[in-house]
Amino acid sequence: MNWGDRTLPHTSIATIVAAAATLLKLVPLVLIPVMMLWQAHRDTARRAWTGALAAVAAVAIVIAPFAIMSPSGTWELARYHLDRPLQVESLGSAYLLGLHAIADVPVTIENSYGSQGLEGTGPAVIAAIMTAVLIVLVIAIAWTFWLGLHRSRHPGDARPR
Repeated sequence: MNWGDRTLPHTSIATIVAAAATLLKLVPLVLIPVMMLWQAHRDTARRAWTGALAAVAAVAIVIAPFAIMSPSGTWELARYHLDRPLQVESLGSAYLLGLHAIADVPVTIENSYGSQGLEGTGPAVIAAIMTAVLIVLVIAIAWTFWLGLHRSRHPGDARPR
C-alpha cells in the first residue's frame, strides 16, 4: 500500500487487522506477542513495539467515544462478558459434563446471557483454570516461536543470548 513516498509494511496491516478483530472479540489479543516477535525478527524491536502500541491506540480510539458518552454503559458491556458463566460448548464444560455422566458430579445448567452455561463454584474454578492454562500456553507458544526465529538467524547457537 503506497501513500506518496511512504510504504505501509505488511506487518502494519496485520496489526490494524488484529486491532479490528480485537474490537469484535478479545481473543485476537493472544496474537499480539507472536506478531511482535515476528516484526522484531524481520525489522526491529522498536517497530514491533510501535505496531503493538498502534493496535492498542486504534482500539482505544474506537472505544473512547462510547466510554466518554456512557462510562457506565461501556463498563457494563465489559462486565457482561466477564460475568458470563462457563458455556456448555467450552472445553471446561465438556470436562464437567463428563464428570457428571461418569461420577454423578452435580451440574446446574442455566439459560442466561443469551446462551446455556454451567453455574456454580465448580464451573467458576474450571473457567479460572482454563484461563490460566491459556495464558501459560500463549507464553509457551511465543517463547517457542522466538526460539525458532533466533535459531533461524543464528544457526550455530544452541542457546539464545
